Amino acid sequence: MASTARGKSERRVPVHPKLIELGLLAYVDGLDGLDTLWPGLIIPRLGSKGQNMGMWLSRHLERHGLKRSGRRTEAFRATFQHYLRLAGAPELHINALLGHMERKSAGAAREPLWQTQPETLLNSLARLDYGIKFSAYVGPGPTGLK
Repeated sequence: MASTARGKSERRVPVHPKLIELGLLAYVDGLDGLDTLWPGLIIPRLGSKGQNMGMWLSRHLERHGLKRSGRRTEAFRATFQHYLRLAGAPELHINALLGHMERKSAGAAREPLWQTQPETLLNSLARLDYGIKFSAYVGPGPTGLK
């Protein structure tokens, strides 16, 4: 489960099989009772977790000489969408994975695909491949991440 951007509801989100292989679920189990994947992340007094992640990303990109004007965290969504399209995922699935609701007619939303077809969305997500060599990240233990 994941909270929506505005925190008003929750939705199920598929987890890419590669993240499971790398130990994400074991990491989550180790968070025992916490409600976030980033327990050390400090939330600005008047901000949000997303805002803080964006500020961290900007500093990180700048530190590595990758900061350019106009580059924002939305680039991750655009890259995700682009690579799913290249992998042949249907647009309906891409939109569902991005959290968009399908409309059957003006103003009337259908049941979200993550509720009605979670396996179908997982299959589309599993097509995603950025070509990253993960061998350096996979460890012998159950967590998989070092």
